[in-house]
Amino acid sequence: MAKGKSGKAGGKKAGKKVSKPKFDLLNDPKELQLISVLSHYPEVVMDSLKVLSPHKITHYLIDVCNLFNSYYHSSKVIQDDQELQNARL
Repeated sequence: MAKGKSGKAGGKKAGKKVSKPKFDLLNDPKELQLISVLSHYPEVVMDSLKVLSPHKITHYLIDVCNLFNSYYHSSKVIQDDQELQNARL
């Protein structure tokens, strides 16, 4: 999460206080799969470095893009439920 000038997560956006996201609202299978795949990024980079194969990062990013595209097509990110919207963003 990005930190503001105060060094604390959260902050204000257009004069409104932004609350901490409620990640427990993320329960769609595609959301959870995307979160899981994204969490492997450090491992992919380290593995790529160890075996001197930068193409592994490219393949991983293509997989992430495909998964995100599928998720974004099926899930409404911007919506009336502000808590779910904040968690998805």
